[in-house]
Amino acid sequence: MIEVGEILAILAKKRPIFHSEADFQHAFAWEIHQRLSNAFVRLELPVQVKNEYLHIAIWGT
Repeated sequence: MIEVGEILAILAKKRPIFHSEADFQHAFAWEIHQRLSNAFVRLELPVQVKNEYLHIAIWGT
């Protein structure tokens, strides 16, 4: 299991500033991948809710 606070603390030490949301998402997903190499991590997953699509920033299984 991944602790979100732990990942955020690691990122804060490595990179205190991100250029964009996408930059942050990629760095966050990469940290997860490094700790759980068998995890499936996906960015901006579209999910249909009723008659519209929502985009989940980071999804993992």
